Amino acid sequence: MTARCSETSLESALRQLSLHAGSNKYRANWLSTYLAAKRAEAAGHGLTIAGVNQSVEDLFALIPEHPKGRINPFIDLSSKVRWLKVKDSGRSTVWNTGTRDQSQTALFNPSSTNNGRGYFGEGLLPDAAEIAVQHLDQDTTEDPLPGRDALAVLVTRNHEWDAEPSRDELHAAARDFLGMTPDEFNTITADVELAVPVLGSPEWSPSLLMASELGPPETTLTERGSQVAQEPDITVEDVEQLPEQFRSFLNHHGIATESDEEMVDLLAAALSSQLIIMAGPSGSGKSLMASALAAFFAPPDRRARLDSSRLLAKREEFFGYFSHLADKTFQVLEPLQLLLDVAVADGTTSPMVAVEEANLSPIEGYLSPLVHGLGGLEAKTLAIPLHNQVGSVKQQSEQEVPRVLELGPYPRFFATINVDADSPAPARKVVSRACVILMEAPSFDTALAAADTLVHPPVEEGTGPAAALIGRPTLAFDRYSETGSDVFQQALKERAVILRSVLGSDVIAHRPLQRSLIYMSWYAELLGVTEPELGNPVVEAAADNALLHFVLPALSAKEFGSALSVFKSEQRSGLLAPRLARLEQVTRAQQFGPPPDFWGALT
Repeated sequence: MTARCSETSLESALRQLSLHAGSNKYRANWLSTYLAAKRAEAAGHGLTIAGVNQSVEDLFALIPEHPKGRINPFIDLSSKVRWLKVKDSGRSTVWNTGTRDQSQTALFNPSSTNNGRGYFGEGLLPDAAEIAVQHLDQDTTEDPLPGRDALAVLVTRNHEWDAEPSRDELHAAARDFLGMTPDEFNTITADVELAVPVLGSPEWSPSLLMASELGPPETTLTERGSQVAQEPDITVEDVEQLPEQFRSFLNHHGIATESDEEMVDLLAAALSSQLIIMAGPSGSGKSLMASALAAFFAPPDRRARLDSSRLLAKREEFFGYFSHLADKTFQVLEPLQLLLDVAVADGTTSPMVAVEEANLSPIEGYLSPLVHGLGGLEAKTLAIPLHNQVGSVKQQSEQEVPRVLELGPYPRFFATINVDADSPAPARKVVSRACVILMEAPSFDTALAAADTLVHPPVEEGTGPAAALIGRPTLAFDRYSETGSDVFQQALKERAVILRSVLGSDVIAHRPLQRSLIYMSWYAELLGVTEPELGNPVVEAAADNALLHFVLPALSAKEFGSALSVFKSEQRSGLLAPRLARLEQVTRAQQFGPPPDFWGALT
């Protein structure tokens, strides 16, 4: 009578493998790609997309009937990308990382069809095991290799044993499954024992694994790692309909845009970021487009328009203050009254708040709650502290003012700014929390197309037709991450290398990188690209736009000038090319004084 490995031994193997091989999925991908290629060769699946899909299923599809039943075993147990989709998982992960211009091409023989780089279809190099281990060992002082017994149990989980195997027998079965020599198998593993017998009762099964704490999660993880209830998803199909809906909405209100590309960019910005800074010269449509986005994504009672003014230093000067001298009431100023009205309305849709000429005073002063509350990648609620009294207090109209006003879920703020001698650029701490949209004055043809605006209903009368289709900023990135792909990361890496070559150091910091990836995920979904590949025009445009929104605005004047020159000389796509042409024209015209940064080029 034969038996497969036990549920206990498989779970022990999975726990042990999660401690090794890679601190994140990008390093762990080296081993996954190598193993998939070895399995494809050993099983005769073929070094094709179909063959890779089958190899990944053989190795990692532990729960084939579950949509996320493909495990990434070499990564932390709490990772959001530990469990990936089953369908076409090989193509979207190891095939992508072993073709085109991605890192794992170093494992494979070169191909003339891939510009002389390595290519999955050409097969592994003789020393591919050593190459994989070298990359696993980068930037770590800990042993990066998976346990030998643990990996063997994972790949032989369906092997039928006559009796409890010895370690040598277990390793031999794993090597046979993978088509490896003893030296290759020993190179990619550490001589660590499993510490439990391979066989036992009950045998492992997909249903037992799914019911265990190691199975695919039924909850999403917040940025801090704590578990929260699953939020209703905005489906990919819903997202793909948004550009056409927004186009119809703009046409109904007589608003013309320069291009569909600009329209999709604005939608991606609103979906991905909770603070959008709309910068540009007077007449470029900043206020109009901020109003249009707000009216498209929120009903009238869930949106507010606040007007900034000069000489504001603290939030009390913008929102109001509690006064002991005025019968212990809160002196509510107009901006706060508008937000109070929004807060008491139906709280199931995201509120939209426009702040006009936000940089007339330092944003980090009078709007400090935005700076503190929007420092992460997403915030379900934004808290605005109002006073220090216990509980709510009365205001002039007897309406109660809470100690802390909370706006949610997932509010969006559109800050319009002009940059001139009297209105300085926003502080870097503000820019680092925002998606910066550089607006252009419309061409004559666009202005002419909107000449009959007066015969259309004003955009402020919009009823929020897409209110149900905006929520968590990271939702599209979560979907992208679940595929195991790192195409967006690779596209940004190419641009980071270009910047490093002229600046001498990396200037794309951790947070701008994350915000760029979130933006790119929405941009691709809006244009129907759910399985991105390097070289895809949508991916290239999304990456170039991300530079414009999240990287260039934070550069110093010297860095900006160098970046401007190198990207001007490159063939760029998206909105980066025309925007850089305008900025370069301004900087070239300046003959005196220090070189301007991004914001100086707008004046």
